[in-house]
Amino acid sequence: REYESITNASISKQLRLHFTPSFALPGKNYKYSNKPGGLHHWITHTKTIKESAIALIDPDMVLLRPIMPELGKGMSRVQTVSNPHLVEYIDLNNKVQLLRQSNLPELPPSSVISPGIAAGQHFGIGGLWASAGTKTARKDFIGFNLTAVCGSYSPCLNEESEGQSSHRTTREEADNYFAVGPVYIASTSDWKSRILPKWTEFMPRVHAQYPKLLAEMYAFTIAAADIQLKFALSSSYMVSDASTMSTTESWLWIDDYHVVSN
Repeated sequence: REYESITNASISKQLRLHFTPSFALPGKNYKYSNKPGGLHHWITHTKTIKESAIALIDPDMVLLRPIMPELGKGMSRVQTVSNPHLVEYIDLNNKVQLLRQSNLPELPPSSVISPGIAAGQHFGIGGLWASAGTKTARKDFIGFNLTAVCGSYSPCLNEESEGQSSHRTTREEADNYFAVGPVYIASTSDWKSRILPKWTEFMPRVHAQYPKLLAEMYAFTIAAADIQLKFALSSSYMVSDASTMSTTESWLWIDDYHVVSN
């Protein structure tokens, strides 16, 4: 009733807001499934989306650069002085725009977000799920069944999964292309027809086996592997948790600010 009264109120016609019903998993009290469910509801019920790319962000982060659809276009790659495991991408105006781990694959040749080309914040969750059921699986993924999430013919399956998939996702591939979290950036068409249908479909299946906070994030990364949408990972979109000091976040820029400013 509250949802219906809000959507019918005049305020919804005056502001650029979209109200959705709850997509919390029934009986589980897991509210984070509202992220894929709410975004899917918005993109399928909104007819005024003119943008070619969409970025999804979380509220518990600080953005350090404008979110742009360009991915290293016209930029040069330079090794950072402070950390040998990180590289920076510098534009033609000699301004640093991207920070990435040096061991990641190069940025896609097109260098622009478009159908089939996506980007996002590198996250420390890595490709843990890709080792599910193997001898190297972490505790939470020893008994995790990828086939139950993705189906028998999905490319997300690994070498130990039951199924008939012609492609098997390795841990290295998952670490290099699918270890992504907010900020997620993809073309509008990829969000609408590829990412969101799979993300919302996989969400309850992942949570059924992994009933923890990050279930929705793992559902996203597994969905990306299922549709083989590889993400260009960067450390420089945001910072969130200072206690980690991970190279997957751009704490190097925070630590080196006094050097740059002087």
